Amino acid sequence: MTRVLIIGDQDVVRLGLCTAFEATDDIKVVGTTGDLRGAVARARQLRPDVAVVDMVALGERGNGVVRELAELDDPRVRVLALAVPNERDNLVSCLRAGACGYILTGSDMSVITDAVRSLREGHTVLDPAVVGTVVEEFVRYEAAVCVGTGDDPDSCWKEQFTDREKDVVGLVATGASNAEIAGVLGLSETTIKSHVSSVLAKRGLRNRVQLVVWAFRSGLVPVRSRDAVL
Repeated sequence: MTRVLIIGDQDVVRLGLCTAFEATDDIKVVGTTGDLRGAVARARQLRPDVAVVDMVALGERGNGVVRELAELDDPRVRVLALAVPNERDNLVSCLRAGACGYILTGSDMSVITDAVRSLREGHTVLDPAVVGTVVEEFVRYEAAVCVGTGDDPDSCWKEQFTDREKDVVGLVATGASNAEIAGVLGLSETTIKSHVSSVLAKRGLRNRVQLVVWAFRSGLVPVRSRDAVL
């Protein structure tokens, strides 16, 4: 059973999400809150697997909540952001804050419930309409960083990682969950989690979304394949 906490300051949205989740057999709403300041405390208390954050009209307040939730160690909470289309800056800020999923409002409720399930299984979820923007923005950002620091990820990443870590990165970039990667490589899921954590630390990345984008930037996964991969 996937435990979900719903966060947002619009009563009608929280009610709609709650109704949709409660109609399923495998998603349990453990709480809802419109109190953004108390959202992280609620997450610590209720221990959800996934926090669904309604980002509409929240702006940086919403990104702050996402960041605090993503930084929790106990419990570990995966964040699904719901946002309006055509907010490029907010999209990038939200993912940098640590969201593992980003779905546009107006999506069918089945899309949102499937996204929650995918996050629970360790997947990264991006609305198809924003994939191109995500890759372009993160590529531009990392290129700018490289100009300032002299760090060229295209030339140094092979020296940073073990062969097994490279295998894991390649599979993460295909959208595979930790369990699926473990099955492919014949390793335990715990070992895969360890490899992913190691790679994130070495590259200074916050989550799997950023790892996938880095995989495109480094050349490990061709950018031309991004729509199929994500």
